[in-house]
Amino acid sequence: MIGLELKIEYGKKLRDSGADVETVMDELAPSIGKALALAIRGRVMEHGDLAGQAFPGYAEERFFKNDSGRAIREPYYVSGRYPIPLPGVPSRSGAAVFKSSAEMHRAAGVRPGSYNVSAGMWGGLTVMVRTPTLVQLLFRGRSEGQDPRFLNGRSRPIKCSNALKAWTVLNKHGVNVLAFSQDELERIQTGVVQAIAAGISRDLPVEWAGEAPPNASVSAILSVALNGR
Repeated sequence: MIGLELKIEYGKKLRDSGADVETVMDELAPSIGKALALAIRGRVMEHGDLAGQAFPGYAEERFFKNDSGRAIREPYYVSGRYPIPLPGVPSRSGAAVFKSSAEMHRAAGVRPGSYNVSAGMWGGLTVMVRTPTLVQLLFRGRSEGQDPRFLNGRSRPIKCSNALKAWTVLNKHGVNVLAFSQDELERIQTGVVQAIAAGISRDLPVEWAGEAPPNASVSAILSVALNGR
């Protein structure tokens, strides 16, 4: 997927325990976390599928009244250092100017509901393994923000926390981009059953009927169950 790697981090308690990382990653919880993170990122980024949540759209033109009561359109500024080229009107400050957030996202060719312009936020998606049975999906790190900051009349780029970007989506649009779908929940359940069955087939003379090879790891079985690969 567009060259993005999924980040895996380990909590301090787990790191200090001296546990073997490869062994831990083949436990059920970390395997589910990794497969689910890839499934969610692919579903949202590639298809704008928000697991049943409504995408409200980006804001169209906004106006405010000046001191004389006249309605003035509020421009939408984008940092001149934003990672992808945007065909906005260049300003003296160095920022690109659009009529609205909606116009900017249309100009950038953003798929509605994907919450992806430059892939900065999604590049920070991380599977945080706290223990072999406790895993969190988080947005880590920082990436270039859309909104510039102005200093002495010049546009200055700013790095934003990827967690803040995801929170802003939740706060403004009411969309949790990491929500999982009913289909994904069912695929998790299928993967868990198959992983248990695979373990039994390795120990007892029973026939293996899963999609992954009979000697596949737990991580591979969950990956096939949720992502087909």
